[in-house]
Amino acid sequence: MLDLAYAPAGWTSRRSRGASGSGCAISFGARVAPYFLQKADGRFYPDFLCQLPGTGDDPGSILAVKYKGADRWTAAEDDRLIGGLWANLSERRCRFVMVKDKRWDWIEEHLK
Repeated sequence: MLDLAYAPAGWTSRRSRGASGSGCAISFGARVAPYFLQKADGRFYPDFLCQLPGTGDDPGSILAVKYKGADRWTAAEDDRLIGGLWANLSERRCRFVMVKDKRWDWIEEHLK
């Protein structure tokens, strides 16, 4: 399982095991502070950016991951919307997932 809650700054390679037992490699991942998505009323900061493996000339997608506690989930609806819009406008070059309650399995579908 990809444990993003305790991933150290500067981590460069992790493996995730899905329910099927197949591995999904992440080429590069890092905790980020300076990267943000602009909102009408401020900025939204993902917790992690991951470079997914590419094929041939395709460098692979960027996965942005944000963790929110259950107590902040409802208030973060605009963050989920802007993250989803960012991913949709990128034509699959970028992906976004917001996780709550340590449901790291939500990330699995974005690794495919």
